[in-house]
Amino acid sequence: MIYVEGEGAVLLKHKVNGRTIKTHLKHVLHVPQITTRLLSMGQFLLQGMCVSGDALSISLLNKSTNIITCKPLYTGSSIFVLEATPAQLDKSMLVIYKADYELTHKRLGHPSKDVLTNAPNCVKGFPKGL
Repeated sequence: MIYVEGEGAVLLKHKVNGRTIKTHLKHVLHVPQITTRLLSMGQFLLQGMCVSGDALSISLLNKSTNIITCKPLYTGSSIFVLEATPAQLDKSMLVIYKADYELTHKRLGHPSKDVLTNAPNCVKGFPKGL
C-alpha cells in the first residue's frame, strides 16, 4: 500500500517563455514511496486554470498568463515533464496561509481556548476564527 504522509507547499524555479520564474504550489502531497514527482492536471483545472498544448508542449494558464510549460520527455512521448528545481524562500514570501487551532495552541504554549478566541481583538494580525 502507498500512503500520503503529509501535505504542504513547494516553491519551484522554472522557465516560462525563456524567463526564469518561481511558482508556489499549494496542497502538495508527500508520498515517500513514490520516487517521481507528479503534477495533477485535474487539480490545476479545479483551481480554474486552463490547459493548452500540442505534441511539443503543454501549458497551464491562469487568466491567459502562462504559469507552467511542460515539454515531452522525448520526441513523440506522451509523458510531459516540467524542468524545475526547488527555489529558496525569500523572507518576503514567508506567509502562513492557513491557521489551525491545534497548531496555534501548541506553538503559543498551550493557552486556553478563551485566550485564543479573544486574541484577534488584542493582537494586530492574529488569525481570526481559530
